[in-house]
Amino acid sequence: MLRVVKIHLEVIRSEDCYACRGCCSFDSRYPEFAPLFTDEQRARVAGELAELKVEFVPVGRMWRVALRELPGTGRSVCPMLAGDGWHCRVYDYGIFDCDTWPYQVQVRGGRKLLTLTPECPVVGEERLAAMRARGEALLSAMRDEVERHPERLMPDYEGVIVLADLGPA
Repeated sequence: MLRVVKIHLEVIRSEDCYACRGCCSFDSRYPEFAPLFTDEQRARVAGELAELKVEFVPVGRMWRVALRELPGTGRSVCPMLAGDGWHCRVYDYGIFDCDTWPYQVQVRGGRKLLTLTPECPVVGEERLAAMRARGEALLSAMRDEVERHPERLMPDYEGVIVLADLGPA
């Protein structure tokens, strides 16, 4: 199995992420953007971060972290974020959705598509060529991951940049 480790760091600077933190904050209307955890990752959170009392929702054979509403904002936040400067408590856990953000696999018209989400402010003209090139290098890893875990397939969202067709859904 090909291990995907923080692929976004090849084209997105850490400073960009710290300035934004949009990947850890979600529109409350779309809880399905919250990261999925394997059984092992969920157990690790329960053991190492028990004091957080993190809730998970079953999604197929995986677990979606239950987000915490930010009152009055229409936004929710991942409970894995520490309040001290938005540092992720599970950064080294290898959470696939986090490590591959802003790339996603969406379903449109019965096809699986590798996409870039427009939610990430770095997905702009300045770095789009580099992000496309990195996306091409990810094709097999992303295809393999959604074959193993179809729970990772996202519904079709408007405004995404389609990088590749990965085949029938």
